[in-house]
Parts: sequence; structure tokens; C-alpha cells
Amino acid sequence: MTPDRSPGLAESARALAAGEVTSRTLVERTLARIEAGRPVLNAFRIVCAEAALAEADAADRELAAGGRRPLLGVPVAVKDDTDVAGEPTAFGCAGDFPPA
Repeated sequence: MTPDRSPGLAESARALAAGEVTSRTLVERTLARIEAGRPVLNAFRIVCAEAALAEADAADRELAAGGRRPLLGVPVAVKDDTDVAGEPTAFGCAGDFPPA
């Protein structure tokens, strides 16, 4: 697997604020990297692609309207030891878990 040289959090936030990239583009690239790594890494238990794209579109609208927050539009992953409403908290364990 080729090392990933994609922009990190700070560079992504800077590029978004400068209008050099959209949140949707960042999310699409992130989703593509997740899929590309799945056969080897299988690092993501749950991927909420549709929700991520919808949130990216909302962030892009907010940015276009002049909204500014430090991480507005930057894609992030949430480790599965953190409760997320409607999603199971599995702590990296196999099995079925009730949604948080």
C-alpha cells in the first residue's frame, strides 16, 4: 500500500477557509481512501457516507455564506469507543451492539 500524503487537518481547514477546496471534495476523497484501504486495513467499522456528504454540502453552504468555525467542513473520524447517537459503541470488539 502506498503511503497516504493527503493534507492533514490543519491544511484542510486552511484550504477550506481560503476557498481552495470544498468540503464535499474533501469528504469524497476521504471516502475513496477509506474504500481503497478496506481490503488491507479494514479500519472503519461503520462509514456513514451519505450523512458525511450531506454534512459536507451543509458546511459548503455555510462557508459560502461567510460562516467560519475552526473545523467547519473538515472530515473527521470518530473512534468506536465514543458514543455517537444512533450508532453502536463497540470498543473495537466484534459482535452486535445496541445503538447509543
